[in-house]
Amino acid sequence: MLRMVRTWWFAVLVAVLGQAPGLAGERTLVSFDRLADWLGIERSGCLIFPVPMDGVGLRMIMGSQQRWPGITLTPRGGPWTLGDCDWIAVDLRNAGAGEVTICLRVDGLGGDPPHTNSQTEGVLLRPGERKTLRLWFRHAPPAELLAAGLFGVRTLPGGFFLEQPTLDPRQVVRVVIFGLEPTRTHVIDVDNIRAGGNFVYPSWLPLAATSAFLPFVDRYGQFAHADWPGKTHSDLDLGASRQAEDADLQARPAPPAYDRFGGWAQGPVLAATGAFRPAKYGGRWWLVTPQGRLFFSLGVTCVGPSELTPVEDRTHYFAELPAANSPLGFYWFNAPPPPRGYYASYPDVDMFDFARANLYRKYGPDWEAVFTDRIHRRLRSWGFNTLGAWSDARIERPGTGRRGPRTAYTVALSSGGRRLGGLDLPDPFDPQFDSSVRSAVQNAAAQSGNDPWCIGYFIDNEIGWPWSWLELPLEVLRAPADQPAKLAFVQQLQAKYGTIGALNARWATHYPSWQALLAAQNTSQISLLRAFADLAPFAVQFTERYFRICREAVEAHAPQRLYLGCRFSSYNPLAVTAASRYCHVVSFNWYRRDTSGLQLPAGVDAPVLIGEYHFSALDRNPSGTSGLMTSGQQDRAAAFEGYVRSALRHPNVVGCHWFQLRDQPATGRFDGENAPIGFLDVCDNPYPEMVAAARRLAQVLYPLRAAP
Repeated sequence: MLRMVRTWWFAVLVAVLGQAPGLAGERTLVSFDRLADWLGIERSGCLIFPVPMDGVGLRMIMGSQQRWPGITLTPRGGPWTLGDCDWIAVDLRNAGAGEVTICLRVDGLGGDPPHTNSQTEGVLLRPGERKTLRLWFRHAPPAELLAAGLFGVRTLPGGFFLEQPTLDPRQVVRVVIFGLEPTRTHVIDVDNIRAGGNFVYPSWLPLAATSAFLPFVDRYGQFAHADWPGKTHSDLDLGASRQAEDADLQARPAPPAYDRFGGWAQGPVLAATGAFRPAKYGGRWWLVTPQGRLFFSLGVTCVGPSELTPVEDRTHYFAELPAANSPLGFYWFNAPPPPRGYYASYPDVDMFDFARANLYRKYGPDWEAVFTDRIHRRLRSWGFNTLGAWSDARIERPGTGRRGPRTAYTVALSSGGRRLGGLDLPDPFDPQFDSSVRSAVQNAAAQSGNDPWCIGYFIDNEIGWPWSWLELPLEVLRAPADQPAKLAFVQQLQAKYGTIGALNARWATHYPSWQALLAAQNTSQISLLRAFADLAPFAVQFTERYFRICREAVEAHAPQRLYLGCRFSSYNPLAVTAASRYCHVVSFNWYRRDTSGLQLPAGVDAPVLIGEYHFSALDRNPSGTSGLMTSGQQDRAAAFEGYVRSALRHPNVVGCHWFQLRDQPATGRFDGENAPIGFLDVCDNPYPEMVAAARRLAQVLYPLRAAP
C-alpha cells in the first residue's frame, strides 16, 4: 500500500490542492498532504488511498472481517506534547452507502490502552454525511493534586478526573481511527487531524502539594485559590448582583412570541383539551398546550434552592462553616448516607447547604418567597418554558392564594420492588413493582393530577437497559432462584417443554432438573442460537410489561397527564420500541454534543423529550468538571445553543431540558458530582453568556422548529 501512495498521482494531488491551513489556535498533528505522514500509518482490516478533501485526505475502505478495522497513527520524532490542549479532532466523511460508527482513540505514554491512560470517542455517520469528531481530554490528575488527598468528589479542581477513562495528554503516543464492528464494507474519508483549545495547568497547582492548600473552599462555597469575573468576595457583591439583575429582568420580562404557558402565541391553533398533549403537525412532533398552542419544551432541571454537600470528615476543606446556633445554622442537615461513594457505609451524614445560606445572605430571612417568584421571572425572561425533573414542588406548585408567575413542569417518580441483578433494572414481575408505581402516581396525582401546568410524569431514571436486548433474558437466568422474573420465565419454559429433558434437547444444555435451572446463576452453557426462540419472546414480554404497568398507572390515577417514559441513558431497540407503544412521549437523557445521533428504531415514529444534557467550563468555577467540557463560558454558551438548534431540527424531539439550574457543590453532592454546569453559580449569580444564548434561542425557537 505504501508503494501506491508514492505514485505520481499522489504528488499531483499535493501540487494541485496544496496544504490546507489550520485555524488559529489549532495544531496540525497529521497532514495527509505530507508524504512523510503516510509512512507512519499502520492499517488493520482496511485499504487506504489519498482523496481530495480540504487538501489531500485519506480514504479508508473498511471490511467487516475484523471487529475494529482502521488505521493507527504515531507521531514522528517522539510523543506529541498536548498538555496545553483541550481536544483532538478529525474531519470525517462517509463516502459509502451505509451508516457506520467511527471512533477516535487517543493513547498516552504508559498505561494499558484502551483501559488506562487512553480515551475513545465515537460518532455515527450516515451516507454522504460529513462531521468533525472531537475528543475532549479527560485530563488525568497530576501528582501535586493527588497529594492533597481529596475525597468525596468525582473530579478535582482544575478539571482533572478521578474516574477512568483519563488521559495524560502531555505525551500522546498513538491515535487510532476505526470502525465500530461494521457489518458491511464502508468507505470513510479522513482529514485534518489536529489538536486545539487552551487547557492551562492552574497556577495554584504547586500549592496543592502543601499544607497551605487546605482549606480550599471559601465561606460562600466557592473554590478559594482562584479568582474570576463575577466571583463573590463579600455580601456587598451579593447585593450588587441582585440590583443589577432586578434591572435586567424588568427590562426583559418575557419573549414576545410566548403565550402564558410558553407556547407559540403567533403560531397555529390546534384543539384545546385543557391539558398538554403530543401531536404531529407539519411533519414534526410537537407538544400542544392546554389552550391548543404549539409548544417546544425548553427546560431546566433541578430548579430549586438547595445543593447539599457532605461535610463530615471534611471540615478542614472549608474556610468557614456557620455555627449551628447562628442564623445560617438552619442550613446544616443530618441525612441518610448516599447509596454509593465514600459515605455509603455511614449511618447518617452531616451536610451543609451553601446555596440556601447564600440565598439568605442575598435576599434576607424571607428569601424563599423572593427566590420562588424570581426563578419563574428568570426562566421566562431567559426564554425557558419548563421546569424539568427533580425541581422543587414548592416552585412547581405554589401554595393556595399565591398569584405570582408560573411555569409548566414535569414530575420525576421512582418505582420500587426487586431489581434485576447487575442491571439495576426494575423487575416488572414483582408484585411490589406494580403497587409501588401505582402508589407513586396516585400520590403525585393528588397534587398535580388536575393541574394544567403539569405536563406529565417520568417514571424511573436511567435504569440499566442492556445495549444487547438478548442480555436481558440471560440476566434473568443469572438471577437468584427467588427472582420473580426468573420464576415466571422458568414456569413458562416448564409449561412449554414439560420435562427438563425436552428443554435440554432443545437448548443443548445439561440441567438435571427444573429446580437446578432455577438455582443456576451461570449461563455459559446456553447456546444463544439454540435458545433464541425462547429468550427473544421473554425479552419482549419483560420489556413491554414494564412500560405497560407504568402507562396503566398513569391512566388510572392521572388520565390528563402524560407518561413521559424512563429517561433512557442505556437502551436497546427493543426497549425503545416498547416505550414508543406505551409512553405518550419517549424520554432520553442524551449527553452528546448534539442530537444528530438520536435515532429511533426502524418503523418507530414517536415524540421524544430529552430529559438531560449539559456542558461545563472551568474559566469561572474551576472546582470540578463534567465529561462534556468546553473551553470557556462563550464556548459553553455556543455548545448549548448548538445543541438546542439541533433538537429543533430533529423531527421527533419535542423538548430538551438542561441539567441543571445551579452549579453542583465544589465539594460534591451526595454522590460526589461537582461539575460547574449551571445557569447559576453557588451564590445565585447567573452566567451572562448562558443567559444571552438562551435569550437568542427564545427569539427564534418556534420559527426554527416550524421551518421545513
